[in-house]
Amino acid sequence: MSVFRKPRGQMWMGWMALVAAGAALFPGVSSSVAPGAALLAVGGLALLAGHAWAQMVAAPAHVALAGRAAIGAPTATLAIVAVTALPAALVCGALLSRAILRFVESRRATPAQAR
Repeated sequence: MSVFRKPRGQMWMGWMALVAAGAALFPGVSSSVAPGAALLAVGGLALLAGHAWAQMVAAPAHVALAGRAAIGAPTATLAIVAVTALPAALVCGALLSRAILRFVESRRATPAQAR
């Protein structure tokens, strides 16, 4: 997939993941959110690179990071993570539903193989 032909939602979700990961890795934030933030950063970078598997990494990491940030993170970090988590989850739902529809259509288009 070309850099210029990536779905807009995937790019947007990638940037939101990087913003949330950056806020969670800001100095002074509890070390309990660091692993989730690192995983979210990897998912965000992979989304920006165009990898489809990154949706399955970034979405759960974002939700888990929001839960951990609610427990012991400063208010600014919690606000950034929470504000980016809801739109990212909505975009992820739209992207995954399109991916499932494409998969089902591709299975219908191919003839059944002998078992």
